[in-house]
Amino acid sequence: MRRLTGRLHGAGGTSRDAVRAIVPAATLFLLLVAGRSGAAAAEPWAPQSTLFQLNFRWASITLLVTAAGIALGLFGGAFYRRRQRGIRPGSAEVERHSPGHRLSHWLNALGFLLAMGSGALLIVSWLPNPFALPLLYTLHYVGAAFILLGLGGTAVHALTTGVSSRHRLLPDRETLRDAGIELLAYAGLVGDRGILGFPGLQWPAGWRRGMERAVGFQGFPAEGKYLATQRLLSYPLWVLVSLAVVATGLLKAVRYAYPLPGGVILWATRIHDWAFVGTIVMLFVHVAAVVLVRTNWPLLRSMFTGRVSLAYVQAVHGRWYQELLRESAGSWAGPTAEPHPSPEPSPGGGGTPQ
Repeated sequence: MRRLTGRLHGAGGTSRDAVRAIVPAATLFLLLVAGRSGAAAAEPWAPQSTLFQLNFRWASITLLVTAAGIALGLFGGAFYRRRQRGIRPGSAEVERHSPGHRLSHWLNALGFLLAMGSGALLIVSWLPNPFALPLLYTLHYVGAAFILLGLGGTAVHALTTGVSSRHRLLPDRETLRDAGIELLAYAGLVGDRGILGFPGLQWPAGWRRGMERAVGFQGFPAEGKYLATQRLLSYPLWVLVSLAVVATGLLKAVRYAYPLPGGVILWATRIHDWAFVGTIVMLFVHVAAVVLVRTNWPLLRSMFTGRVSLAYVQAVHGRWYQELLRESAGSWAGPTAEPHPSPEPSPGGGGTPQ
């Protein structure tokens, strides 16, 4: 992607420059489509039923919200580049999630819950349904609007600021190995952190030492800002599921502005429904990973407060801690507080970080 956009921009350009040029054009296109939707109700092919009119109005709003999400991402990216990052002198905490990132996350969460709940009642015939169809469609479109606003802002922000490459959001050669170690640690089979991060729940030491020898365990890796399991099993799969949901959902919405072949709508609906099932599975795994695993509780709290303790960053996210130190040197005047040096990985895992 970076090479392709760089070539499009020219030999001296960058992928972020290309994205900044493409995104406004995409926003303008969505606005034009939404405007075209505003005239579609008068077309002779458009049914004039109450349910059609409801879908038509919400489809127009959804396209406008998509454009708003793109604009939000551009604004957030401009603000992000002006922020001072790193470790504040004397602080025992560090920012993990900005206010904009947390807003996008909870917009997505609320949107997926609304869309999944209403979608389940729309497509699963055996579920009891106390709601009228117009209300269900309204809830589904409201959920879709929240998702598009949150995802649009997050995606454009990541593409225009280079955050995805800076924090290694996508898997690399080390990710598979490191994610395997994390999963074994969650099961309590390597290290001394315990089953699901509870030190009091331990398999016999002989079993653990045998597993450590079998997999060549030499200690926990120094993680970046995002865990290897997040980069391998969470973000890529969320991107695929979200793209399927959003792309097919937008296609189903655009048909109210432009007539599309029945086969296209049929397959878009099928993919949309199966992506809905994938979303339920991903949501369950996502929640379980931060609720059931004690060592991930600081990450759960950070999605509410935006911050994690510096001790936790040093213990688990050693690579990110070094990045923060480098950023602090260029962002803050004067000496930066360094409570402790970043610890070396130990075969036992060093207990449970908090």
